[in-house]
Amino acid sequence: MNRKELLEKVASGTLSIEAAEEQLQQDDQHNWHTFVNKLGNNQLEQIKLRVEPFVLPEFYVELDQYDTLTSNELGELLLKYLREDYIVGLNELGLGMDDKYIIKFVLHEISLEYIQDLHDAGFKDLSKKQILKAKIHEVTVEYINQLRELNIDFTFQQLIKLKIHAVSPDFIKELQKLGYELTTNQLVEFSIHNVTPGFIEKVRKAGFELSRSELVKFKIHGVDVDELAQLVNLGFDGLSGSDLIKMKIHGLDPESIATYREVFGETIKFKEMLDMRVHGINIDYIKELREKGYESLTPRQIIKCAIHGVSANYIAGLQDSMYEQLSIDSVIQARMHGLSVKFIRESSSLGFQSLSLNQIVHLLIHGVTPKYMNEINETGVDDLSLNHYQQFVIHGVTPEYISDVIASGIHPSPNHLIQFKIHGISRDEVKRGVAKEMTPQQIVNAKIHRKL
Repeated sequence: MNRKELLEKVASGTLSIEAAEEQLQQDDQHNWHTFVNKLGNNQLEQIKLRVEPFVLPEFYVELDQYDTLTSNELGELLLKYLREDYIVGLNELGLGMDDKYIIKFVLHEISLEYIQDLHDAGFKDLSKKQILKAKIHEVTVEYINQLRELNIDFTFQQLIKLKIHAVSPDFIKELQKLGYELTTNQLVEFSIHNVTPGFIEKVRKAGFELSRSELVKFKIHGVDVDELAQLVNLGFDGLSGSDLIKMKIHGLDPESIATYREVFGETIKFKEMLDMRVHGINIDYIKELREKGYESLTPRQIIKCAIHGVSANYIAGLQDSMYEQLSIDSVIQARMHGLSVKFIRESSSLGFQSLSLNQIVHLLIHGVTPKYMNEINETGVDDLSLNHYQQFVIHGVTPEYISDVIASGIHPSPNHLIQFKIHGISRDEVKRGVAKEMTPQQIVNAKIHRKL
């Protein structure tokens, strides 16, 4: 995976910055081993130039005897003819190391002067691994000084990140000229997501001033800067960066704006159009609602329909089952409470053909189902109204309770059954009242006065 591919993965969120850095380091090491393992005459000449400051002249005499060379053979030669002063210098700089790291230092041309320069720049306690990392990523004292001149504070690890993500002093200068005084991590973020000075200038030219985080989100979500000028022409010059990002996320573009305005006129608000996109409202959905007789719906009413799942088929079912003309608010309320066409038809089959939609919704709210009403009817209770069913459910009058009361030898009215439940009159208490030849009302009064 090349550097560009790694950065693209970081930008998309599929790879962390830390993982990308580790991969780059591994790639660098792998490339060296691959290079050395396949050494031919051309590569040997490159090696000669690289290692010249670190080896004795005898190294070249023996090297010339090889037509090809493995990495192990090259390492043995380097260690055999390594200059003594280089080993001494490493030790004096506090960098005693094994043969493996010595070979790496030589092949990466890490001179004593380079290490001393890092020390002089304030990085005196670097490990051999960190020094190697600095050289691999081409960290120079000049680069360090340029960053400091630009008032950039950084740790060694942040310094490496800046180099890995190609954050140059010129890049920082241009951003500072545009008013963006960024931290090291923010500079890396800009580089990863390709937030360039040129991109910022295009956004400003279109009439929008964005914060640092908004610029990054623009890039993450692929906001088309060229569309911004079109939005201004459409009268949306007052939108915030957050609004523009939401538009991109939900697909509200100049074309869809023009379509919504064609349907609703110029008065439709930005928030209404955005909410329509959020809830997946397309022109076909609007046409279907209008074909069902709702031709003057406002954008907000259509949004409510979509939120609560009001479809053209649902409206058609209600219209076929009801005798009244339904307002859209009634339809929405019915859908909110889960009212189905099946519920309406089953309720009507029990003798309530002229119920209004509002009455049916109230049945549903109180848990009065057609099944419950049918079971109550089978107990033989007379003169039941719609309100009685609702009160029965509210006070816990079940078919079983009614059957128990009737079995006790009394046939109370619906209102007395409700009173029985309100006052907690049990089947045994009903039996005692019946034994005393009490009427249903007398049983209620006896319970109230504790004489039952």
